Amino acid sequence: MALLLFLSHGISFLFNYVGRKEYLNTTPMKQMFQPYSRLIILHVTIILGSFFVIGLRQPVFLVALLVILKTAVDLFFHLREHARAATTTIV
Repeated sequence: MALLLFLSHGISFLFNYVGRKEYLNTTPMKQMFQPYSRLIILHVTIILGSFFVIGLRQPVFLVALLVILKTAVDLFFHLREHARAATTTIV
């Protein structure tokens, strides 16, 4: 799993940051705070999901569903972030 995570982020870095030259349209301050919106969503999802797992007593099914939903939401925000980066310009 660590290798897949490394490959995924490496491909995104090479394709988006270097290939699409996203580094020209960002600042260090913007990059520093960029992950926090996704981290907040991740933590809220984990907390709310844990209540459903405990309340419905279906841990395997709900944990699998939580992983699928978290991955889908993360992919959505990743694509939106890079689509937005392609259209903005720092002056």
